[in-house]
Amino acid sequence: MKLRLRAAALVYSLALVAGLSSCGGGGGRSAGAPVPSSPSAITPGAAGIFVTPHWAIVYPPGLMPRTSNATRYEPILNAWHIFDGTENWDWQSAVGSTPGISAVMSNPWEDVAVSFIPGSNGTVNFYIDGQPAGSLDLSAPMPYKGYSQEYTTFYTIAQNMQETMHTVAMEIATGTVKFDGWRIKYKNNYYRIDCSAVNTLEATAVSTNNKIRNAIEEYYEDKGAYPDPGAGSDVVSLLYAQGYLTSRPENAFNGERIADTGTAYSGGDYDYTYTSPSDYTLSVYGGRGTLYTVTPDTAASEYLSLSVATPTNHFTTTSEWATFTVTPAAKHDATLSVSGGLSGEQSFPATSSQPITMQVKLKEGRNDITITLFDSYNHAITLTRTITLDTTAPDIALLAPYPQVWDFSTQPARIYVDVYSATTTVEALVENGATVDIGGQAATESTTNRGVFSSEISLNTGSNFIAISATDRWGNKNEVVFEIVRN
Repeated sequence: MKLRLRAAALVYSLALVAGLSSCGGGGGRSAGAPVPSSPSAITPGAAGIFVTPHWAIVYPPGLMPRTSNATRYEPILNAWHIFDGTENWDWQSAVGSTPGISAVMSNPWEDVAVSFIPGSNGTVNFYIDGQPAGSLDLSAPMPYKGYSQEYTTFYTIAQNMQETMHTVAMEIATGTVKFDGWRIKYKNNYYRIDCSAVNTLEATAVSTNNKIRNAIEEYYEDKGAYPDPGAGSDVVSLLYAQGYLTSRPENAFNGERIADTGTAYSGGDYDYTYTSPSDYTLSVYGGRGTLYTVTPDTAASEYLSLSVATPTNHFTTTSEWATFTVTPAAKHDATLSVSGGLSGEQSFPATSSQPITMQVKLKEGRNDITITLFDSYNHAITLTRTITLDTTAPDIALLAPYPQVWDFSTQPARIYVDVYSATTTVEALVENGATVDIGGQAATESTTNRGVFSSEISLNTGSNFIAISATDRWGNKNEVVFEIVRN
């Protein structure tokens, strides 16, 4: 997580203090931080301090392993959300609005402070090693000295503690609290302890949703219908059993196998609803209080939405150009990107919720087109389109009668089939759904073997030259002549 201050606030903050960072940033000795004069008890309420941007996370030497340094969220991580700021700001932090939830951090320190984002309006209670350590009303005009609605500040919860392992907790009592991490003093230096666990799991949950969605779309490409797991099963198990998922995705919040929890939307799990062979809805709860939901033609999160009117998904065409009509919507300025085919990547500013039309040049065969909408806050959603360009005539292979005889005594070599009856069944393998004629009469496609066509024909004694013609669903035509010899 990182913070970019507006220019005026940035210049002012750099003039006041160096060595601090936003949530997820680095640390160092702070010139503006209070210096304790005696090793006494907890002293809450020190002045707020400006934050300056740093980009490397720095933890004190000798602390616990890095995975233990980060903030814990109680009772469950998904009780907290991700804050996106306003149009004038670019930061992300944890936001809580449920009474009783807590942010907790354990490390050795002498002083500890908490960082708040402007706009918090709740009240919080603090605890040090399980003991009450004061409270704070963030709805007050000046909740603590140095507080500002212009920039992030620190509130010192405790000072002059014995420099051993401590646990600090901030519990929400009322309202909404926008929390941006901790600052601790350890061995006479100041460090930031980040809150990145929320952001990391959010991104993982969204990535898992896309992984499942891609497997669902690949299933449709093969089967011609979206998966219907039916009662007593779930779509992930179905996709895994049939090889569309190579592994079972994990829930980012608890490390267990991801589960379909329905509309309960347990953090990191998903909800798949089969509507029809051509429609479904897939949602995942990403840990910020909203869902990331996709259908075949739409994608939507808290900050972005995307819909595709044309082209339809999973279709075949003989035109080398496909027209895309996409409608993006975003809370902030965003960019629409379309990539795939022979057109490479095309980008368009998505500054309004108006349809954007573009042409994508296709290559022969399958084209996987990815449509992405993203903003400057690292939010992104995607949709896919699979389009097949087919300008190739269908192949024709003779299956019966059999076997074929190759006579190389002539140039070119003579290829024929011997039969010993006045009639024979001619079978040919052609692509599924084609229109096939054998010997001038319509052939019938097998109901059990897709793409196998047959017709009963009469033979004259000696050589019979049988033409098999095939026209696929897109008008591509091929014809092959086979010699059948009646003995």
